[in-house]
Amino acid sequence: MLSYQKNAYTKELQTDVIACTKCKGGYAVELLDTVFYPEGGGQPSDRGWIGDSVVFDVQKVNGQVIHKVNKPVNGLKINTRIDWERRFDLMQQHSGQHLLTAAALSTFGFRTVGIHLGETISSIELDTPEVTLEQKNALENTVNDMIRKALPIVSHLVTPEEYHSMNARSRRLPAGFDAQNELIRLIEIKGLDINTCGGTHVQNTCELQMCKLLHFEKIRQRVRIYFLFGGRITKHLDVMKQTESQLNKIFGQRPAAHVEVATKWSAELKNQRNSLKKLRDKYISLVASQLASSDQKVVLFHYEVEDMSFLTHLVNRLALQSPDKMFVLGAGERKGVFLIHAPSIAPNLIRTEVLPILDGRGGGKPPRIQGKCSRLDRLAEAAS
Repeated sequence: MLSYQKNAYTKELQTDVIACTKCKGGYAVELLDTVFYPEGGGQPSDRGWIGDSVVFDVQKVNGQVIHKVNKPVNGLKINTRIDWERRFDLMQQHSGQHLLTAAALSTFGFRTVGIHLGETISSIELDTPEVTLEQKNALENTVNDMIRKALPIVSHLVTPEEYHSMNARSRRLPAGFDAQNELIRLIEIKGLDINTCGGTHVQNTCELQMCKLLHFEKIRQRVRIYFLFGGRITKHLDVMKQTESQLNKIFGQRPAAHVEVATKWSAELKNQRNSLKKLRDKYISLVASQLASSDQKVVLFHYEVEDMSFLTHLVNRLALQSPDKMFVLGAGERKGVFLIHAPSIAPNLIRTEVLPILDGRGGGKPPRIQGKCSRLDRLAEAAS
């Protein structure tokens, strides 16, 4: 067994360097022993340092733990150190996930069929088509009650025969497991749950501090619940407090009035957008009438604001009023967008003769070509 498997609380280790070879993105280091957990079982890998080289990924390859570092590791014996803050955070989330899964099963019969331990937020996927708000709240209360009971969390190594005689919860054994020569690792929450797992865990549920279920979503006739444990809740509250302070300044109101003010502003914004849309439609109608009545065969129009939607609505009206005319439209300043409506000119001719003038690129179906350009100041030259 390696040190990370023996004791999840070991933060540093002096060990021998077996190999250091160049690999994609850095160097791959193999050690005689390691405190670094390799990614697996839904748990991200550890980060840290081998000497003064930064460990940015750890993977198990052909049964060997490979540490990816940013620069070569020198020497035969070296000091290694994990990023303990990150490791303990992941231990809290992983042990918390076991507790949450066990509580969902024992309280409501909801079986966990998927887990994701993320860097900032984690989730479990429950094999049920629905979880009500009342069930979510009850589940959170149950988990927090189990945390307060300070249940020991211990690991066991058992033979396959012993494992099959136990009522252990398991989704599957690790890929490539050798039943003849390997032992099965179990994580037990005393009196509550026992589960196959190779990850790192806290020693007692009280170390989880607290559980917060954030929200849930339906996916493939199942429900995914997002959660936080321990220190992540404090960080989450810090972010919420900063957001709250910013909203206090924006709204000029205390938090209790934020929803009321935001609702009012949303309604006002919707009314303003409707009014602007009506004014925009009237403006497009006036411009279209003016351009369509022009005696010129090629009509030019330049709009100051880069807005392809405006040009599209405008050309749709122009095509109805003067279907045979050619319109060269641009929107923006020197750089912007263009739209050319040319019923009587081959698209290839426009691409080879007109687009180079505008320094533009685009496409579309005849009789229109549209796109972006960097020389709208040559729009009149392109129209000629």
